[in-house]
Amino acid sequence: MRKLLHAMTVATLLSTASAARAETPAAPAAPAAPKSDGLTFSIGDASIKFYGFARLDMHFDDSHPNNTHLIYCIPSEDPNAPAGIGEDKNSHNFTMHAKLTRLGLDVSSPPIGKLGDATIMGRIEIDFLAEENVRTTRPLPRLRLAYAKLAWDDLSILVGQEWDVFAPLVPEVSGEFVLWGAGNVGDRRPMLRVDYTPKLGGDQLFLQGAVGLSGGIDNQNLDGTTSPYVDGESSGLPCFEGRIGYKGGHVWLEKKFWQAGVWGYYAQERLEDPLPAGYTEDRYTANVVGLDATLPILDMLDVRGEAWVGKNVNDIRGGILQGVSTVDGGQEIKSRGYWAEVVVRSCDWHALHVGASRDNPDDRDLAATSGTTIPTGAKDNRVLYICNRFNLGGGVKVGLDYLNWITQWRGDLDPGRDNRYSMFFMYAF
Repeated sequence: MRKLLHAMTVATLLSTASAARAETPAAPAAPAAPKSDGLTFSIGDASIKFYGFARLDMHFDDSHPNNTHLIYCIPSEDPNAPAGIGEDKNSHNFTMHAKLTRLGLDVSSPPIGKLGDATIMGRIEIDFLAEENVRTTRPLPRLRLAYAKLAWDDLSILVGQEWDVFAPLVPEVSGEFVLWGAGNVGDRRPMLRVDYTPKLGGDQLFLQGAVGLSGGIDNQNLDGTTSPYVDGESSGLPCFEGRIGYKGGHVWLEKKFWQAGVWGYYAQERLEDPLPAGYTEDRYTANVVGLDATLPILDMLDVRGEAWVGKNVNDIRGGILQGVSTVDGGQEIKSRGYWAEVVVRSCDWHALHVGASRDNPDDRDLAATSGTTIPTGAKDNRVLYICNRFNLGGGVKVGLDYLNWITQWRGDLDPGRDNRYSMFFMYAF
């Protein structure tokens, strides 16, 4: 195992080539079904396309994370740490799974005359990362996306489950939990979404907004002993999301574009009477503002990332998944974070991603450190990472990653430190 880890580390640190997306093989001719094109076929006027990939992930940690699959913090290695957030120092583990295997279906139909010749399409997408308490070899399907979308020239309306409007970028590393709780925010939820994206010469403006399900990610129910209702739903309001973005031609690189955006999120949560112990208020707010940017530096070098600041952001995967504490009878936890990565592509079969991320809640808002389903008292999460992506053609892709992860805890406890080595194999179709 040590030789394997040494080889993985050397390959990760010394790779200097770069990459492109996995190639899609050309579909063979199908004389018996002339309307078929690989995994795309027609039924009446509708076009149907199946897509997805089969994937195997492997991880080695030299210290236990909170979860070997859905990692977002590292338990303290302090012998005095409370039960539930303490681990023996350098307690390593190895795991592997196929839960990120993905299946998707796209359906599109001809323009609808009664709706101004709007085009319509639908998408359903699943993977197998649901119910983490079931056996790794018996995973349950998880709904990722399920929506219908009407589109005109510059305008589209979407109904269903889709990614949040804000924080549109996703870091390359940690495929299961994509650095949620460690600097990355934004997830998928049911929503009604509108996008207006007019062209401005060779540039493009993005005006995007949505109303979605509040509490749809964390399912927070602080008054669970007295009420069966999720706090976001009990507020009687949806969450509100918006983004203004711009895509412009690059100043010194031909056929390259830079992109940037500013965005925000707002939601409310309400507790039912009688209030649970430790809380004196029945209504709390959640909000965040942030920015995203993608900037090509050279033909083979990009910089991309996001930064944000907000409070009570656990329903959008911020604050190290901590939202409202019992401090002062109920306190929205303020937090700030970012992630950023440099992407190097010097050839068409390899990419190198070097990045950093951080989620930093305000220590004064945190409750005492304790081990629960979602541990409390985590006050800082920092990750440094290096990723290699090898696109070998024919839909075959291999990933080789290294992450250095440190979680700080309240109470002057020793931090949790983990060196994670990851590898995946994927065949996309």
